[in-house]
Formats: sequence, C-alpha cells, structure tokens
Amino acid sequence: MQKVRRTKALAGTNSAHGTSYRYDVGCRCEDCRQAHNVKSRQTKQRLRERRIRAGGAVSSDLALPPSPPPSAATASMRSNRHRDTGPELRLRKALHARGHRYRVALPIMTGGRRVRPDLVYPKRKLVVFVDGCFWHRCPEHGRAPSDPTGYWAVKLQRNVDRDIAVTASLEEDGWRVLRLWEHENIDDAVGLVEAAWREGRAPTLRG
Repeated sequence: MQKVRRTKALAGTNSAHGTSYRYDVGCRCEDCRQAHNVKSRQTKQRLRERRIRAGGAVSSDLALPPSPPPSAATASMRSNRHRDTGPELRLRKALHARGHRYRVALPIMTGGRRVRPDLVYPKRKLVVFVDGCFWHRCPEHGRAPSDPTGYWAVKLQRNVDRDIAVTASLEEDGWRVLRLWEHENIDDAVGLVEAAWREGRAPTLRG
C-alpha cells in the first residue's frame, strides 16, 4: 500500500486499515477505494436532498442500494467518461465541418442544479444531449445487466427521471432541448440539429 495521509474526509467510513483515508490522495487499495465511493455517494445524496428541501429540481424517490454489484457494467461505470465520448465527438466533428460553432459542456443553472449539455448554442437557446443507450435506457438497445441487488434497475431509472426533470426545467427557462441517442445515424443526427438550429424547434427521434 502506498503511503497516505490521515484525513477527516471519510469520517465514519472505515477501511481495512482501521481508520479513514482519502482514496484520491495516494492509496489505491480496494478498501480505500470502496470507502471513498461510499462517502462520495453519501455526499451526493445529501446535496440532492438539500436541493429538494430548497424547492429545487425534481429527483427520483427511488432509493439507490449502497454499492453496485461486481460486473462488467460496474467496471464500465467507474471508467465512464462524462464528456467527449465517441458519439459526441463524431457529431461535433460533423457539425463543425458544416460551419456550426457551439459551446461544449457549457454549465447552465436550471431548477437548482448545474447541467452541462453536450452541445450548447447560447444565442439560439438550443441545447443538445447525446444520450448513451445503456445509461439512459434506450428502448431499442438498452439492456440492464442481471443484478439480484436491484442496483442497476434503480440506477438506470434514476437517470431517466433526471433526464425528464432536466428537460422540463430547461424548457421552463426558455431553452429548446434536443436529445439524441448514441446509436443515431450521424447524418440523421446532424439533420436534426440543423433543423432545430434553423427552424427554432427541436425535433427528436427518441421514442
């Protein structure tokens, strides 16, 4: 185990060392990683509840089990990129080649939360999301892994609920929202973005 420093950041969440450590300051053992992940989820839950009490964004009432079960999906989740995925890059490259200029992952405050759409046209008040088929439950390709703990069923449904809440909140704030699945043909996706850009509306292929 690498040398680490003691910290109060994980107070109440003990690793096998008999005390608490921060996973991101040096130690990379499995016990410290799990302790760090538990604390991170607790912090996110407290922030989510604080937004709800303050009258912020709608949140799913589904309770997430404490940790994901070991699986290929769990490994993918831990290494998952929040931006610059393959489908996003292909869409950005195609749009840029056609003269489009946009902002990437521009932070927008809406409904008490900060969202970062994949593409933002600030002057046109248009935002574009490229949603992964697995993470956002595509009706055509979305498949939940076998999981007796119920973690993935809750996790994916919360993603869907968040998508609905974010879309509604952005539209209330005057934004036009276009959501595309990652499996969309690139020419179709570009056509949808250009139609929304030209016509002032956001058509979508999502079912």
